[in-house]
Amino acid sequence: MDEEEDTSTKDMSDGVSNQVGMRKKLRLTKEQLTSVWQTQKQELADQLNLRPRQVEVWFQNRRARTKLKQTEVDCELLKKCCENLSNENRRLKRELEELKSMKPGCPFHVGIPKVATLSLCPSCERTMAAGSEKGNGALGAMKSQRVPLKNGLVGL
Repeated sequence: MDEEEDTSTKDMSDGVSNQVGMRKKLRLTKEQLTSVWQTQKQELADQLNLRPRQVEVWFQNRRARTKLKQTEVDCELLKKCCENLSNENRRLKRELEELKSMKPGCPFHVGIPKVATLSLCPSCERTMAAGSEKGNGALGAMKSQRVPLKNGLVGL
């Protein structure tokens, strides 16, 4: 057992093995494992005043408990991931519904608050503040809200 531990941890740094001077990991055959396990089981049983079968069952139970705990940890992690994905899905669905409920045909106004929205008048290359076309005298409101473009920037 000590020999196996020595060979498996030799010259490992940051997950990269140093091939110089590294021995192969000791691999036991099935017969060797059975023989080693039988002697170890008998020695433990003698030391603890138990039957060899009790020692064997104890190790089986320990493996089962370890596996169960790992499964529970994995399950909790998956539950949290699922919850996060569900929340993200709900948020994206709400956002999609909000975008769908906006006026169709206003692709330039998506996600921009109406107060800060400026529209470009293609015929005169001038900018008009959003909301200026509403109310009476739309043409007069447009003229009063126009701001000339200078080098592609809006001059206010």
